[in-house]
Amino acid sequence: MAFVPLRRDPAKGREAVLAHAVVAEATEAARRLNHPLRIAGTDLHGGSIAARGQFVEVRPASVVVQCVKQAEEGDGLVVRLLETAGKRANARLRFDETLVGKVTEAVEVDLIERPVAKSTARVVAKDNSVTVTVPAYGLATVVVQVRK
Repeated sequence: MAFVPLRRDPAKGREAVLAHAVVAEATEAARRLNHPLRIAGTDLHGGSIAARGQFVEVRPASVVVQCVKQAEEGDGLVVRLLETAGKRANARLRFDETLVGKVTEAVEVDLIERPVAKSTARVVAKDNSVTVTVPAYGLATVVVQVRK
């Protein structure tokens, strides 16, 4: 996947063209363009967290994380997902137990974090993951409770 920057002006933003892209590819290209990896350097020090890790892994590839934040009420972790291929997806979010903690509960919520009537969110304890159904080109938001 390649895109050609048309204009790079930090004051006005950046634009890009991606030819012959499906929605999933365009979404990923936009994410990389708009939110490049930023590295913050520190001094060398010891610690209990592994040198490498992945906060959350999401499958299938047609589902992308749009938001991770602390819940407005309580100490839950809010994860908002977007389906980009136009097909309903059964998403699996696998959390790194070292970085996040042990997943104990998951509830599907609306955009203002109220529980939905028929939550599809389920905890899969064996691999510290959560499953949730994401509608075609739609959003699913889950509040995850973890125990450190």
